[in-house]
Formats: sequence, structure tokens, C-alpha cells
Amino acid sequence: EALQQCAARVEAKAPKHPDALCLSLQEAYWSYLDETVDAAKGHFPHLQPSAFVELLLEVSEALSSHGTEIAQCFRDWRQKRLAQPRCGAVILDESLEKCLMVQAHSSNLWFFPSGKLEENETEVQGAIREVWEEIGLDITHRVDERQYLKAIVPDNGRAIPVKLFVLVGLPEKAELKPQAKKEITAISWVRNSKLPGWESGSQTSKTMRFLNMEHFAPQLRRLVNEMREGIPREKALAGGWLDMR
Repeated sequence: EALQQCAARVEAKAPKHPDALCLSLQEAYWSYLDETVDAAKGHFPHLQPSAFVELLLEVSEALSSHGTEIAQCFRDWRQKRLAQPRCGAVILDESLEKCLMVQAHSSNLWFFPSGKLEENETEVQGAIREVWEEIGLDITHRVDERQYLKAIVPDNGRAIPVKLFVLVGLPEKAELKPQAKKEITAISWVRNSKLPGWESGSQTSKTMRFLNMEHFAPQLRRLVNEMREGIPREKALAGGWLDMR
């Protein structure tokens, strides 16, 4: 019955394009995890995405009419999604001493709020969406497209482009909360000096494990030093941060 309800949701959207169908299947999978597996507390299996889709095809004539190749199409689509460029934001406090970081639910590693670009989404749009989903902060009018960190980082054998826009002046007292389920475990301010790669010989945090920080910490340090040497206040985007949606 749970699978039939998930299949009905996909059928109701009636997606015709393969990518749209795959996205609907992915959303149905997330709903299955959130509303069925978690709610049942162990009574339903925690299926992998591909296995979930194969079972949906078995219980839904409408979905199976797309052909058995839809299962392979879904697997290919997921692989393509994993290779998507990623965007997000480095958010510094008013003193430029700390940055805001999030702990991923799936790996417990710490990184800046960020994620994969959606189809037809610009880098700025992707960064705005990801920051809102992960910490509940609207940076729509805060992004300076000229101020960013960028690197190619390794991820399971892939080389993934990552672009992080740098924003300055968020008060530490700002109340932040993840908006998306099962993405973020914790949100915390971290001293820049504790980031791996910030400075040769510096002592990094002993209680936090970071993701790919060596690619970004040196860039961030150079940018912070430039800011300290005389960045205009309007460029620093100070003030009004707590006017959130």
C-alpha cells in the first residue's frame, strides 16, 4: 500500500520527459523515507533508490508502461546528478573571525552551506536555494557575484566544480534552522583559524571533521586579509541581516 501511494503521486504529475519522470521518482523516494520508513519505526525497509524504483514499476501499470528501461534511465540520471556542479555560500561573522558551517546528515562532515545545481539553475540561484534549505537564511539580495571561492574537488572518482559566494556580517545571534529534511544535522560558527589549510602549522579543530576544506581555506584567508586591509562597509554587506523571510 505504501508503494502504491508513492506510485500514485508520480502518476498524478504525469511527467512525460525522462528527466521530469526521474525527478518525480526521486521525490517519491524521499517521501517514502520521510513519511513511511521514519513513521513506521522499522516496520518498512530502508530501500536504496534504484531498488525503490524497481518496486514501484512492479506495483504500477502506469509507470511500467514507460518500459523496463526506466529503471536504468533512473540510475543514469542519478549518476548525472552526482556529477553536477555545486554552489553555496561562505558566510562570515561581523568580525571576520568565524564562518558558518553545516554538518551533513549523511556523512557527519562539516562544510559550507552548499549543494548541487538544479537543471536550468544559475550559480547564484543555486546558492540562494541551498543556503535557504540548509540554514533557513535568505541571501537573495546579499550575493555579490564578483566575490567567491572556487575549486575543483574530488568526489568518488569525479572532479566536481564548486563555487562559494562570500558574504560578510551575519550576527552570531542569528537564529538559523534547516528547512529541508534529512540534509543537515547541525549548524555552527567555526573559527577560521581552526579550518584545515587556513595557515601552515596552525592547530585545527580536534572535534570536527571537514570536507575538502584544504581547497577553500587558503583562498578564504587571502580574501579575509584583503577585507581587513580596507573593504568598504557597503561591500561587506553589513546590517539588516536579520530581516529574513
